[in-house]
Amino acid sequence: MKDIVEGSCCFVCGASPDSKVFNDEHVLPNWILKKYELHDKYITLTNQTKLKYGSYVIPCCKDCNTDMGRMIEEPIRNILLKGYDEVVKHIEKNGIMLFYVWMALIFTKTHLKVTLTPKNPPAKS
Repeated sequence: MKDIVEGSCCFVCGASPDSKVFNDEHVLPNWILKKYELHDKYITLTNQTKLKYGSYVIPCCKDCNTDMGRMIEEPIRNILLKGYDEVVKHIEKNGIMLFYVWMALIFTKTHLKVTLTPKNPPAKS
């Protein structure tokens, strides 16, 4: 836990950046950032740190990032981009687990990023 929450290890498997190739994980999926042209826009974290959405990432090894993309992000993207009716059809056929896992993943990444990001110093008056 210390290596992930206070360090720079992969947030999924705990691997060190010295032991595996890292390509980091966007807190909000890259396909959403592209669709809504957010890469150069800013987000203010709960600790008042401002970051560009494009750099709103957490440590993740390439293997875990690839697996999450294949198992979670790609299926979610394919459903959501087809619209509401496709979401309803998917949930009726398969249940809500895929959406639950995706939203829980975003929640976890959001809070981990705040933990990993030092608070901005107060502005001078």
